[in-house]
Amino acid sequence: MHLLENIREAFRSIQSNLLRTVLTALIVSIGIMSLVGILTAIDAIKSSLTNTFASLGANSFEMTAKGYNNRFRRGGVQGRTYPAINYLQARQYKERLGDDAQVGISAFITGATEVKAGGLKTNPNMQVVAGDENYLRIQSYNLEAGRSFSPSELEVGANVAIVGTEIKDKLFPNQSAIDQYVFFLGQRFQIIGQLEASGSGMGGGGGADRLVLIPLITGNQLPRQRALTFDIKTATTDPDNLNFIMGQATGIMRAVRGDRLGQEDSFELERSDSAVATLDSLSGNLRMGALLWALLRC
Repeated sequence: MHLLENIREAFRSIQSNLLRTVLTALIVSIGIMSLVGILTAIDAIKSSLTNTFASLGANSFEMTAKGYNNRFRRGGVQGRTYPAINYLQARQYKERLGDDAQVGISAFITGATEVKAGGLKTNPNMQVVAGDENYLRIQSYNLEAGRSFSPSELEVGANVAIVGTEIKDKLFPNQSAIDQYVFFLGQRFQIIGQLEASGSGMGGGGGADRLVLIPLITGNQLPRQRALTFDIKTATTDPDNLNFIMGQATGIMRAVRGDRLGQEDSFELERSDSAVATLDSLSGNLRMGALLWALLRC
């Protein structure tokens, strides 16, 4: 009986204070809707920030042989120089890491080559890079026209190429460059894709505008005076998972390189710490803002 009487008293109170009841319900409803809306907006902003900073390397790291590119000193003592990462080691690392992250393998062929077609030629400062199927995605390069390498082209090492806008504008100013043939490094290549313009901003050297990308196997088969050095870049879609992936990558590469127990790593991992720190700071500010908003609405 006490429960029923309490319910009746509640309805009598609502009827006697109908305006106050309606206004209170509206305030609560608007507060909840505002909170849900601001949390949704914050999630969208964080996702946009993550995608933006991914292009700056905030979700990736590079792997190189320790001391190979430049001799380093530790405590005034010159560090040991280890052999460069070869093609077999890079492939084994990529296969063992599996689907935990995306691995891009590339090799810098030359940064001073001349590309020719139909009696025209570019300046002798075009860069030729050999890359795998993940190279464009990890480097945040987009295609303006054409397509990327097919699995068969990557497997057999076909003479196909993806070129930057500066090469297209110089050699094919009034027509599409797709399916056209160009000559460089003593061989003929068919253009299958064109990169979006990147300008001369980050990365220098014209960015992707002066780039010629060929399949990794093709680059490995080109005549050369010295062995290629292969660059490995690993990326994850979740920046919060990057430290775990780096630890896993270290263990895999130690096994691939044959580093003995107790021996220092024969390689080093490099990441864009400034981009990571900025992303963490912005994400933390967004979370704090959401918390304060929730407290104010309560």
